[in-house]
Amino acid sequence: MRYGIVGAGKGALAIIWAFENIEGYEVAVICDVDPDAPAMLYAKKNEIPTTSDLAVACRDHDIDIVFELTGSARVAEQVRNHLQPNQELVPASLAKVIWDLIDAHDRATRERSKSILHRLVDVSKKISAVMEPITRSERSIAKLLSQSNIITINASIEAARLGHTGRAFAVIIGRLRELTQQVSTSLDLIGQSSETVQGLIENVREIERDVDTQLEG
Repeated sequence: MRYGIVGAGKGALAIIWAFENIEGYEVAVICDVDPDAPAMLYAKKNEIPTTSDLAVACRDHDIDIVFELTGSARVAEQVRNHLQPNQELVPASLAKVIWDLIDAHDRATRERSKSILHRLVDVSKKISAVMEPITRSERSIAKLLSQSNIITINASIEAARLGHTGRAFAVIIGRLRELTQQVSTSLDLIGQSSETVQGLIENVREIERDVDTQLEG
């Protein structure tokens, strides 16, 4: 659906922004006698055709709908006189209703997005709180493993010095070393998982900041 706009004030910008994310709608031309009107400047910047001639706007740009946004009865009558058989006029009063409806929908969508995002952030904070003691325990276990490795090495040396008498002791030390290695491997996996979770939590926080910035803008 191609549409044209007559009257390039701030209301025209509102209509353009309201329809730009709706599939199937394309602004085809903007018409105003003031080349420095807000929507005229926007159109030039975004390569949207512009004109100051109502007849040209209606005749030469293959439009289906004309939004008359000046609110002037005289201008509205002029637009009607230039409409092509397949074109419909949307007066300023109806255009405002359309904009209000779209704006209300956008506000509701933003509020829902904020609500969902805040719940997600709340969950991430709870996960972070749960992960904190796990991280502390991980550091404690790593310290104990380091101490255990030192003890195991010293015990192995002493078992070797005892010779035949120390063989049974050496078997126990070997099993303790295997257990320590298993715990160390498990600890590495826990550490990797903790880093992944913390990374995901930070990603959620970054998304929250980005979304808040976009919604406020």
